[in-house]
Amino acid sequence: MISGRDRAAPDVQDEEKPSKTQRKRAMHELQGALAGAHPGIDTQRLRALVRNTREERNAGRPPRAYRELFRALRDIIAELQTAPDHDRE
Repeated sequence: MISGRDRAAPDVQDEEKPSKTQRKRAMHELQGALAGAHPGIDTQRLRALVRNTREERNAGRPPRAYRELFRALRDIIAELQTAPDHDRE
């Protein structure tokens, strides 16, 4: 028998998770902000890496795309940190 407390738990968890539409909207906003602030970034490649990462995780495959995404983001961050800041002139 399921108690009332057990039945309420899935509802609470569902409310905490953003919907697919909310996740897509947030991803597009982030990509737009990233591309606007740093136009040289290959957002199409990053989107493909994110998609591949999700697919491999769902299939239970080793995290090859995840590692590639991590390296790409690490390289972007390193490049941005070493780039001269023109706003300080």
